[in-house]
Amino acid sequence: GGAVALRSAYHSKSKGGYAACVSLSGWVTFGGDDVSNTSRDVPLFLGHGSQDDKVLFEQQKHAEITLSEDDKVGVIESKSYRMGHSSHPQEMADFANFLNKVLFETQAPE
Repeated sequence: GGAVALRSAYHSKSKGGYAACVSLSGWVTFGGDDVSNTSRDVPLFLGHGSQDDKVLFEQQKHAEITLSEDDKVGVIESKSYRMGHSSHPQEMADFANFLNKVLFETQAPE
């Protein structure tokens, strides 16, 4: 799901197509030069388990580097969690806070 979200959001040619992109335990399936100019302003949340044995944790750093080079993506919020290929309550709270900031310019109560 995370790989599909990244490809969909950052290959979109239509202006105003996405308010944000979230990739949980995902990976980038394209090069930085493939990021659409109309997608540069789409903020990104990356969440990943540091002990993930399905999608290696190194993929998160690769995504950060690929998408931040030359300001391909303007805002990247990247978080890691001590877990495998799963979800974590703190990850869900961080995900919710990210969406609240992007959509409503507020933070969810903790």
